[in-house]
Amino acid sequence: MSLEGESKFIQYEQLPIPIICFSKYIKVNYLNSEAKDLLKKIKTFESRGDEKENKFYIPIWLNIKAQEFIKSDYEQRNFMKKIQVDEILYSVQLIFKKILDKDKNCMGIRVIINDVREYLESKYNMQKKVQDIKNSY
Repeated sequence: MSLEGESKFIQYEQLPIPIICFSKYIKVNYLNSEAKDLLKKIKTFESRGDEKENKFYIPIWLNIKAQEFIKSDYEQRNFMKKIQVDEILYSVQLIFKKILDKDKNCMGIRVIINDVREYLESKYNMQKKVQDIKNSY
């Protein structure tokens, strides 16, 4: 493992949030354990070959979003994605951030993935309760 790879491992592997790093050519060069677990849970991730060789296959929609983002003028963008798996509708928030060098050249992108399904369900239930209370008056 290179020094850069070791640094990413220390920096990202210990975090309790899913993180994916792409090169500027939209090649996945790192997924932490949380990202692998989440993508497996929503059945969109497949690993082929030796993971030490960085052979990660992620869903086409994520590749497309990464390509759109890297071509944009934005340094950071948020997207929402709904994914139907069996009878469960997942809602994920994707936070894209460009990794820039000192001259502001894009060296790659980092994506944080948040499963916001439970948050959205709680918010909906709270809004429904508030509406029910308002209707009872």
